[in-house]
Amino acid sequence: MAFLSAAFPHLLVLSDAPPTSLRVTSTAAVLLGLVALVMCWLPPVNRYRKESRASV
Repeated sequence: MAFLSAAFPHLLVLSDAPPTSLRVTSTAAVLLGLVALVMCWLPPVNRYRKESRASV
């Protein structure tokens, strides 16, 4: 939920016709938000994978 509230304004900016500097910073903000989301999601998935392999 935090990602959506953080990325939403930047996605609105990107859907408009922003100047180059604003486009670059908004694109970076959205991409870094996606990277943060994936990095927060990976550790639980890896623990689940290790536990499922250990039980087999």
